[in-house]
Amino acid sequence: MRFLGAERIALEGDFDIPFTDVPAWAVPYIGYAYENKITSGISATKFGPDSTVSEAQFLTLLLRAMEYSDANGDFVWSEPYAFAKSVGLTESDTAKDSFCRGDAFNVCYKALASKTKTGKTVSEKLVEAGVITEKALGYANRIANGEIITVACVGDSVTEGYSSSDKTKFSYPAQLQKLLGQGFKVVNCGKSASYVMNLDSSFNVKKDKPELWYPNTAAYETLMRSEPDIVIVMLGTNDARSMTESAATEDFTAAYKSLVEDIVNLESNPEVYLSTMITAVNSFQTNQGTETVLPRLIRKVAEEMGLPVIETGEKLRNYYRVELYYNDMVHPTDTSYPALAVNFYNEVFGHSNELPTLPKAD
Repeated sequence: MRFLGAERIALEGDFDIPFTDVPAWAVPYIGYAYENKITSGISATKFGPDSTVSEAQFLTLLLRAMEYSDANGDFVWSEPYAFAKSVGLTESDTAKDSFCRGDAFNVCYKALASKTKTGKTVSEKLVEAGVITEKALGYANRIANGEIITVACVGDSVTEGYSSSDKTKFSYPAQLQKLLGQGFKVVNCGKSASYVMNLDSSFNVKKDKPELWYPNTAAYETLMRSEPDIVIVMLGTNDARSMTESAATEDFTAAYKSLVEDIVNLESNPEVYLSTMITAVNSFQTNQGTETVLPRLIRKVAEEMGLPVIETGEKLRNYYRVELYYNDMVHPTDTSYPALAVNFYNEVFGHSNELPTLPKAD
C-alpha cells in the first residue's frame, strides 16, 4: 500500500473483508488490497497474516497492482518468475534461493520503470494518481542516470544559519541537504548582513559597508563557481530599512533584477526560484519591509523575468511570528530552521512534507 501511495486512502476507508484472522490494525490495508483485487487470501476465510511472504506471493501482489491478472491468464501466481522478468521486475526467470526484505525493495525499485498492462510505467501511473509529482520523478530519473544535482541557496544571515548553534548542521541549506539526500549537493551561499541595493543608491542605509553588498561577498563568488542546477534566492531582509520612499523601491528593484540576471545567465543554465523572506518582527519598518514592500518588489521582478516565486513569508508567517520573539526577532533557531528546509523541499522539489512541530515554550 505504501509503494502504491495508497496508505492514506486505505486508512480512511471502510472495508468489509471475509478473512477472520486479520488483526484490527491491518484491516484497512488488507481491505484496500482485497477490494482492488490485489490479494485474495490463502482461502475463502483466511488471509495468513503471520505467514512468511514468498517471492512468488510478493511478485504476484505487485503484478496484480500493475493491472496484470493471473485469473485472466496473464501469468500463473505460483510460477510468476518468467513473466516478472519479462516486464522488468526481476533479472531471473527462476525463483531465488531466499527472498528477503532487501529483495522486495529491489523488486519495487525495478517496478518504477516497468510497464503496467495499460502500457504506462508504474512511475507514470503514480504521477497520474498524485502520489509523486512529475518534477520529483524528473529529479529521481536524473540521479538514477548518475547525475549530481547542485542546489545553491542564495541569501543573507537567515540562509547562512545565523543564531543556530552550528550552521553546518542547523542552517536551512544543511537541513535541505538531509531531506534531499544522495544525488543532491546543497551549497550554502548565504552571507550575514548582506544586502541588495547598489552602493551608489542614496537610500541605501548600509552603503558604508561595501564588503556586505552581496556581489562583493565570498558567498557570491561561491555561487558563481558552484555550477548550480537549481538556485533559490531569498535575499533582501537587510534592505528593509532602506525602503523609505518610492524611489528607494525602484533602486532595490533594479539592483535585485541585476543580481538575478547574473544568476540566470550562468553557464549551467540553472532553474531559478525567487523567494520572499520570513517576516522580521524586530521593528515596525523592518516588519513592513519584509512582509509587504520587498515581497511586492520580488514578485514584480519574477513576473518581468518569467521566474517562479516561492511565497515563503506568507506560508511561514504564522509558524515564525511568535517563535521569533523568543530569539532575536529576525532569525530562526536550531528547532525552527528546519521549517525553511521543508518549505523549499516541498515548493522546489515537488514534495508535501508537514512542517516540523515546534516545542512548546515553558
